Amino acid sequence: VPIFVQIARAVSGDIRRGRLRPGDVMPGTRTLAHTLGVHRNTVIAAYAELVAEGWITTENGRGTFVAITLPDPRPRRRQ
Repeated sequence: VPIFVQIARAVSGDIRRGRLRPGDVMPGTRTLAHTLGVHRNTVIAAYAELVAEGWITTENGRGTFVAITLPDPRPRRRQ
C-alpha cells in the first residue's frame, strides 16, 4: 500500500475514533511531512485523497480542516 494511502487511512481512522474532530485544524503539509519523515508531496497526495473522500477540507489562505460534515464510514451494502 503506498505511503500516502497509509497516511490517509491513519488520518481518517483518527477522525472516525474521535481523536480528530470536525473543524479541527490539520497540520500544514510541510510540518506533517517533517514529523513523519516523508516528502511533502507524499503528504499533499494523502491530503488530496482525504479531500476526495470528504474527510477534510482546505481553504485557501486559512489551512486544512477536518470536515464539518463527515462521510458515512460504514461500508455500503450491495442490493
